[in-house]
Amino acid sequence: MRQAHVQNGSGCGKKILVIDGMIPRPDRDSGSLRMSHLLQLLTSFGYHVTFAAANLEAPQPYTGQLQAAGIEVLTRPDLPSLQNYLQWSGACFETVILSRVSVAVRYIEAVRQYVPQARVVFDTVDLHYVREFRGAKVTGNRALLKRALQTKTKELAAVNAADCTLVVSLAEKETLIRECPGAAVQIVSNIHHTFEPVPAFAPRKDLLFIGSFFHHPNIDAVHYFLADIFPLVKKKIAGVKIYIIGDNPPESIQSLAADDVIITGYIPDVSVYFNSCKVSVAPLRYGAGVKGKVHLSMSFGLPVVASSMAIEGMPFINNRHGLVVDTSQDFCQAIVSVYQDETLWTNISQNSQNLIKTHFSFEAAQRQLVKVLKQERTN
Repeated sequence: MRQAHVQNGSGCGKKILVIDGMIPRPDRDSGSLRMSHLLQLLTSFGYHVTFAAANLEAPQPYTGQLQAAGIEVLTRPDLPSLQNYLQWSGACFETVILSRVSVAVRYIEAVRQYVPQARVVFDTVDLHYVREFRGAKVTGNRALLKRALQTKTKELAAVNAADCTLVVSLAEKETLIRECPGAAVQIVSNIHHTFEPVPAFAPRKDLLFIGSFFHHPNIDAVHYFLADIFPLVKKKIAGVKIYIIGDNPPESIQSLAADDVIITGYIPDVSVYFNSCKVSVAPLRYGAGVKGKVHLSMSFGLPVVASSMAIEGMPFINNRHGLVVDTSQDFCQAIVSVYQDETLWTNISQNSQNLIKTHFSFEAAQRQLVKVLKQERTN
């Protein structure tokens, strides 16, 4: 067994290879934002970081952003395949991070064969099988249930095959320890800056929902909110609108656009919405991991009204860091309360940013990553 040389928060090892499903697009989805920040931290430790999308595609401007940060990016047509690259260059890596179950299943055997000296880290991003099981339960989709069973088999196999597995919350760590006794599991959660100063309460108006629509729980959440909650809110707050921001809204979402329902699609800079809207909503009915939409809102100091599912895995205290509700009537009342009460709004705004600084900052992630990079190989 071997151990990375990491001392006082910085690494003096050689090279780390990170493989994900695609190039991080931090302005488009939460998983990409976390990966982008994770790569930044690894370079700050003094490692030479090489990144590859599983398909070796390297779209701009995202590839250029990584390269500008000092990260080597593997691309086509320079390489015929990642398998070839591992065979040719694997000997130089001391750690390989495989992000998401689809990538881990596809490459872990090749990494073991061609990079035998490396510590293999499986980064779950969230437990996919948990999200799929919950989605099947909420929607009654039997095909999704079948897929969840298949995903669980693959995901737990990857956990058992890796030297270390990363999860984003204590809840998911406890789940994996029950399912895979003896597995080495570490928490590296979402990573955020906070944005200060926070614009004042009085000039703000309207509601905000944010989330990529490549992620099906967001589609379900918007349908639920607009059908069951927003009509109640409009009876209480005259003229209120909701801005629904996110990449790739399907026709079923676009068709819901109205004068008071603004479907923006992808927005390169979302700060203007976080700084002008009064309440962020996160009415998720299923999911897994921790929710970037909640963290991003809190990082801007924008109070969140969320379902229990949306704040899962967070040390989130109701009425302190936001409002947590699980029925349509309660969701409406919570929105009205924080929308109209400046003292409540201000307290939640301040407390939510403090929570991000304590648990979901670069400093918090750095402490956790050091543990991962110190951990010995187990296989």
